Amino acid sequence: MSIDVAVLIIHGIGSQPPDFADPAIARINERLGRMGLYPGRVGWAPVHWADVLGGAQRTYLQRAERAGSLGLPWLRRQVVEAFGDAASYQRVPDDPDCAYNRIHARITEALAGLEQAAIVGGEAPPLVVLAHSLGGHIASNYIWDVQTSGAVAGSAFTRLHSLAGMITFGCNIPLFSMARADARPIRFPADQLPAGLRPCARWTNIYDPQDVLGYPLKPINAAYAAAVTEDLAMSVGGWLSGMTPAAHTAYWSSAPFISVIAERIALLAKTFARDREPRLAAVG
Repeated sequence: MSIDVAVLIIHGIGSQPPDFADPAIARINERLGRMGLYPGRVGWAPVHWADVLGGAQRTYLQRAERAGSLGLPWLRRQVVEAFGDAASYQRVPDDPDCAYNRIHARITEALAGLEQAAIVGGEAPPLVVLAHSLGGHIASNYIWDVQTSGAVAGSAFTRLHSLAGMITFGCNIPLFSMARADARPIRFPADQLPAGLRPCARWTNIYDPQDVLGYPLKPINAAYAAAVTEDLAMSVGGWLSGMTPAAHTAYWSSAPFISVIAERIALLAKTFARDREPRLAAVG
């Protein structure tokens, strides 16, 4: 069965299980159903990359603990996972097996699998990227590489010609942009996006003001201000976590957050389906 919208989900820092996206997908699908959109028309492609770095992090901690006494082991594990992910995700020009390339290979595999499983007829449906925390930086780098260097061969879909939605949340791109005086965003929406979908294309960056790892993107510079549709401040989490830095992990289960995602997906899916029907009727 063909789909009307494709969704790529990229997690952020920390030790994430392979099924990290399942609860959020279930919540979004439930919301889409209440909005009158059959969830089967949405194709999902979670990108799990935590294991690319997790082995080296665990090995180091085990060696360090054997070498001498370390206090606060739980907190140290959190620090190594969080800062280790960000520090290790670097492009190494003379190392094709570096973490940067291995993580990007997971995205390429997810897109190819999504296309093979759910896209029929050769017409690329609109693509939405959901990216949390460091995943926003990873998604941005991947899209940049594809757009500027043709890093991925294949169809229009895998080359991201139908990129129509970006939802970054708890995003720390600003922290990485400071390394360059001329930080440039990806081209959004995709240059090749059909005219009928362009009015629906939005890059929404969601951040909780209490989340010290999530930031607005428009203030980076004028280029980001033009590319990002909106920075949306949103309180997520419960009555306690929503008022603390623990909000960084609370987006996935926040009802207002789920509603924003479902509304973006539904608008793109319905627009694509509506525009496609006359063409299908003509072919039939």
